[in-house]
Amino acid sequence: MGRAVSVRENIKILTGNITQATTITSNYTIDTFATTTNCNWRTANIQKFFNDSYWQIAEESAQGSGRHLEALASLTGCSVDQHATFETVIHHNHAYIFAYKEYDGSINNFFTVLNTDKDLKQCFGHS
Repeated sequence: MGRAVSVRENIKILTGNITQATTITSNYTIDTFATTTNCNWRTANIQKFFNDSYWQIAEESAQGSGRHLEALASLTGCSVDQHATFETVIHHNHAYIFAYKEYDGSINNFFTVLNTDKDLKQCFGHS
């Protein structure tokens, strides 16, 4: 059996070569099940992924779909069945989320959308 991998190492692995959304979400969410009571951990995980994949998320949200948006949907707590709704909401709010064209303003606007949109509250609101 191999050695245990820390969350930091998982994140480092994740930010390497991303090949598909399932790989992205599996590396980010492995420890989620062990820390389901720690919403701060989940928020920090979302922030880290958003920062690391900022330009890909911005581009995919402008287009309306993509692997990084699917991974972000999973990180926020959306089920696979809710990914299309997540992508649609983020697409419709693209101009607002990325209005500042930089991480700090964008992540704040992303969490505003996440916490106020009735459909996305179902994903994120259960933590």
